This record gives sequence, C-alpha cells and structure tokens, in this order.
Amino acid sequence: MNLHVAPPPTPPETTIVVPLRHPDHGSVVAAIRTAVLADLPAVNRLHHRSALASRTARYFSPRRELREIEWRRQVNARRGRTWVTSTSAAPDDVLGVVQLLRTEHEGEYDLGLMVDDSWQGLGLGTALTVMAIEEGRNRPDCRSITALTGTGNARMLSILRGLGARFHDQQGNTITATITGWRSA
Repeated sequence: MNLHVAPPPTPPETTIVVPLRHPDHGSVVAAIRTAVLADLPAVNRLHHRSALASRTARYFSPRRELREIEWRRQVNARRGRTWVTSTSAAPDDVLGVVQLLRTEHEGEYDLGLMVDDSWQGLGLGTALTVMAIEEGRNRPDCRSITALTGTGNARMLSILRGLGARFHDQQGNTITATITGWRSA
C-alpha cells in the first residue's frame, strides 16, 4: 500500500493531505476536506462514473445519484461529518466520500464509504475509514461505529476486519460490522 494513513481528525476547515501512487496517474496528492452542500454536483459525477457493482455495494441498489435533500442530511454537522476527497490535479472531481453520521440509537454512528472505481485497491478507502473512526473516537457521544456492507464486498470487509470490527446480524447478502472499544457502552 503506497499511502500514509491520515492523521487524527482536524477542524472542519482543515484539509488533510494524503500522498498516493496511482498506476495511471503516478504520484498524486489527495486532499480530504469536510463536504459542503455545493459538493453535490461533484459527488453525483462520482456516482455517474462508478460501475453498477460499486454503486450497489455502497447503497444496495443501483442508484445513479443523490438527491439534494439526502445530501443536505449528509453534510448536516449536527448529524456527524462527511468528507470528500479530490486530487491536486483535479480538485473539482470527487474521487471519494466518507460519512460518519449519528443513527437513531444513542451513542451509535454509521460509517459510509464510496471510492471512485479507478482509485480502489490503493489504500484510499482504508485511509478514509481510519480517519472517520478517529473522528468517532474523539466525539464524546460516540460509543460505537457501525457499517452495513455486502457479504461479497471483499474490500470493505477487509478494511473493517483490519480495524477490528465485529461482524454480526447477517441477513441475506448483507452484514453489520461494529467497531467499539474506546468507551464504555
């Protein structure tokens, strides 16, 4: 993996810089920053570029884009935090989105991740997930982080397994992963 893991969470206005090595683009710098409402068109372009299998792995349906009302909820700071990632060479092209959003269960946050198909397998998803988990660990109200993923989503299962997730509640082709251990439940 040609990647340095992102540092612990930073204030929303700060951009985290992560060096990457892409087989087609060479050495590039990925910039990770807090998402804003104005990012919706770029996030939807990411969805349009993504293969059906990638969108289905993320949403369990073949969605082509997010509606504004959905994106508003995802970028609402009272619910948690959403980040977008782009490269210095193409700052208007989102190549990854990660969310850590409060659920209806007290102390529980949900993790969501989507990475551009051409950037998968390079460690970016792991770096984004680690960053989101560190954010959760630093939130006083967060006692656990859950992620619902497909049983066939090998990359996400590997990321979560590597971070010590406990897998449970398998229903059909989906399974829930939970990460805890930094605070009493």
